[in-house]
Amino acid sequence: MCLSYNKSFHTRDNCNSNFFRCCDTCTNIMPEEEYHLHRLSHCCRVCGKLTFYDYRHKSEFPSEFKQIWNVDITTEDNHSHGHLVCRAHISTIKRYQDSVLFGKKYHCYTPIVKRMEHTEGCEICIPVPHHVGGVQSSSDKRPPEPVSVYRPSKPLTTSGNDTNEIAKRIMEDMSAENRIDLLSNLIPKLSDTDAAIVARELGKTHSRSVLNDAMNISAKYHDINFLKNFSLEDWISERDLVVSAMIDGICFGKDFSSPKDLLLKAKAIEQIYATRYQRLVSPISFRQNVLLYHKTGSRDAVDILGAGSPAGSYTTVSSWLDQLSNDPVICPEGDMVFMFDNEQVNKNYLVL
Repeated sequence: MCLSYNKSFHTRDNCNSNFFRCCDTCTNIMPEEEYHLHRLSHCCRVCGKLTFYDYRHKSEFPSEFKQIWNVDITTEDNHSHGHLVCRAHISTIKRYQDSVLFGKKYHCYTPIVKRMEHTEGCEICIPVPHHVGGVQSSSDKRPPEPVSVYRPSKPLTTSGNDTNEIAKRIMEDMSAENRIDLLSNLIPKLSDTDAAIVARELGKTHSRSVLNDAMNISAKYHDINFLKNFSLEDWISERDLVVSAMIDGICFGKDFSSPKDLLLKAKAIEQIYATRYQRLVSPISFRQNVLLYHKTGSRDAVDILGAGSPAGSYTTVSSWLDQLSNDPVICPEGDMVFMFDNEQVNKNYLVL
């Protein structure tokens, strides 16, 4: 069967009115019913028009037809309905798919054609007159040949890279308010597996920034003025935004306004940082370790706290304390009285 629809149009055979040629460049003749089905195979299911370029088969969009036009194309009779989807209505389906992706409602005002059965004067099978003498007659309703038409060698498909680029471009074009609305509605609909993938990819994206921030934090515990003027609120606000927001989401309902809640959040952040950078010495846990050593004087107590939190080891604490006493005590000018109480010493000395 000749399928050269993009080169010529179907014509009624001059020799027999009950038969039709496939096209005017071949001698293949077929009965009316077969010709009608032949034409339907190149009609758009939505608008009913013949389509020769940039089409997709309707079987690719069963759920879209059901949701947009309430039509079940899997059970309908192909002898009375078009088989393809034209370029215009591929765009309609794509807009619906984007709306579903972004959690928006989509309203389609394009009607869908009803059954196109073969009848007397069938619009699908009406022959299109030819040009006579190279001049088109006034009754010739043949559409003009397009000047430049994209003819894909295979059905149009979208690759993974193309999808990523489209999604990226859409996100960039959206306002901040629309992006928040999209993500707030989309993420709760993810399965646990998909949500875990999203969380992992977010972690990978911010892994380097967390590492750099942790190394920067570890360089500050030496400064005694930094420790004396330390502020939990300021420290938390300077940390990685994604890590802080993740804790806010997990502890949904807490406003972290009380000192205890702020301390718990800060401890959670520093534990995540310590997992990424195991040499971390955080000012929060380090101050606790210094106070513990001051109260107990126990090396074991300091090492126990340092083993489970970024508080530093006994060596770290003792080195920090030694640095505080590096400056020698200067003897004041003038007379100085030095007294030694020896009454409580009960020893005998032999003087030679």
